[in-house]
Amino acid sequence: MPPRRHRGRAWRRPTKQGPPAVDYVLEQLKKRRLRSLDECRLAWERSADPLAVCVAITKTPGLPDWLADAVLAFLFEAAGAPKPHKTFLAKAWARRFQDDVDARRALETAMARTHPSQSFTWEQSFELAEFFARVDGERRSPAVAKKSYQLLQRRLEENPGRYYSLDNVKAIAARRETALERLLRIVEAEATHEKE
Repeated sequence: MPPRRHRGRAWRRPTKQGPPAVDYVLEQLKKRRLRSLDECRLAWERSADPLAVCVAITKTPGLPDWLADAVLAFLFEAAGAPKPHKTFLAKAWARRFQDDVDARRALETAMARTHPSQSFTWEQSFELAEFFARVDGERRSPAVAKKSYQLLQRRLEENPGRYYSLDNVKAIAARRETALERLLRIVEAEATHEKE
């Protein structure tokens, strides 16, 4: 549960003798990791997170590689569906991508506010968050980081299955590439067979 608000602030700056500053958003984002099948299940059931299903597939013992790769290929392929033909899965991926952007901005804001050796104001924290969490190098207003931070403050409490992140990004990216390469080989073989 988030700390009690004091004059609109989600945390208090520590005194020199007191404990370090605590930020609810920062603590929750650190905890929410897709490490186990239970965490993947929670992320899927509470927020329809397709990445949670992908991670769960890689963590399911005894699942044949061909089946895991086929399911992963179909799931990852839906992430790039063209906008006019959005399916439920493509919309879930779009929501997942936006959640990642909001979480990065909120995380950067929280890290700036709780920095042990610097005393950043909220405005400075939002400016830093906007700079460090830019998407595709595109400049946004610090108000965007503020909105993301406030959004996460509310949503983290409302939905314990949202804003989960990966522990090992490289492993899932490599598995994604393997799955998509196998799918491409199948499609190419089918195209060659149809030409004959």
